[in-house]
Amino acid sequence: MDSVSFHKPGYRLLAVLALATAVAGCSATGGRVSEAQRTEAAGLHASAMEALERGDPEAALDTLKQLHDEHPATPHGRRVLLEMAYTATLIGRHDDAMLWAGVFAEEAADHGDEIEPADVEYALYLRGAAAHARWNESNSLPPDTALARRAFGYYRDLVVRYPEGERAATALRGMNELRGDMAAEELRMARLRLKEGAYPEAAERAAWVAEQYRGGRHAADALRVQIEALEKMGRTRDADATRRMLEILFPDL
Repeated sequence: MDSVSFHKPGYRLLAVLALATAVAGCSATGGRVSEAQRTEAAGLHASAMEALERGDPEAALDTLKQLHDEHPATPHGRRVLLEMAYTATLIGRHDDAMLWAGVFAEEAADHGDEIEPADVEYALYLRGAAAHARWNESNSLPPDTALARRAFGYYRDLVVRYPEGERAATALRGMNELRGDMAAEELRMARLRLKEGAYPEAAERAAWVAEQYRGGRHAADALRVQIEALEKMGRTRDADATRRMLEILFPDL
């Protein structure tokens, strides 16, 4: 499992958001919030940015949460969930990052032109990357592959919505890595069932891996497990047919 990147080179997320928010604050809020509220929100936002710059993301997150709770209708307040999600990733609070990035993306449509598509795309990526990191850090035995499937689904949401976006290629790489992780875990379980003598389940799991992850090394290994399980069950003809399939699909192995 590789480490997950939450930002891209040159993508100064917080600086971009701060600039966009300052511009929006001049005209977008109209009479919905008072000047005093906008000023207080801007002050909280500046304090959070200062905390990040001095390397204190915990303090920054506390301040951003205060901004979100007290001034949600201000320009800074409407964007703060994305900043909260990003900051949460810095301290490993991936569940919070997933939640806040997802809510930001869902609510972006309510703010019309005030939220840039690039910010929504980044929020969707951030949600997937946080879920991916959560999977990578999972220590449960056996691993909870539901975490991997969730991360895969979040990445897929990004690719479907922004197929030409800057983050699409990164999301696709993440999806491929997750597919490999899930295949490896299913193959591990198939081998375990084979060792335990649960041959029908071992054969079934191995066949599923070979079908779902065609063309890769995991598929070849799965066919080997399937062959052995079939032979243990006395299904010689099926084992021979699977062996021929292995030879045809993976002649070099």
